[in-house]
Amino acid sequence: LTERVEQRAHKKLSRDVLAQLDDDDEIWQHAANAIANLCTTLLLITSVEKIVIGGGILKRNGLIEKIQDRTIELVNGYLDLPTQSMSELITKSSYGDNVGLVGALVLAKHAYEERRIDTVKDVRAQHVADDAAAVAFNMGLVRGILVGAVASCVVMGVLSGRSRR
Repeated sequence: LTERVEQRAHKKLSRDVLAQLDDDDEIWQHAANAIANLCTTLLLITSVEKIVIGGGILKRNGLIEKIQDRTIELVNGYLDLPTQSMSELITKSSYGDNVGLVGALVLAKHAYEERRIDTVKDVRAQHVADDAAAVAFNMGLVRGILVGAVASCVVMGVLSGRSRR
């Protein structure tokens, strides 16, 4: 947005200049159009039930309404939108300026829980593998003892048969 204002002013400006602009400045219509295009894409591609937008830009009075109105225009009747209550579909985040931080924490928590579940699965799989190895070892041991016992009996029978002759 700052770049757009710089183009009009024909000089380099800081982001602080945005705070000084009136609510009806055309730059906010440009911002609303860009965000509405994103909302339209989300609606058409993913069929989301709700779009929650956050961050400092939404401190601008009337911007969320401009985004909602522009989204209706862009969708152009392709989807049945709640045009009377677009605030149910496209709304501001209740976390305000902290939406980015909260979103990062939610993603981190999700990744942690996913990893923990995978770790538990890995531990369980390792226990199953260990149990299977123990059973195989014990069965091998039992078979070895049985084979040894049978072989001993056979040898003893052969030897005792020779000694009787």
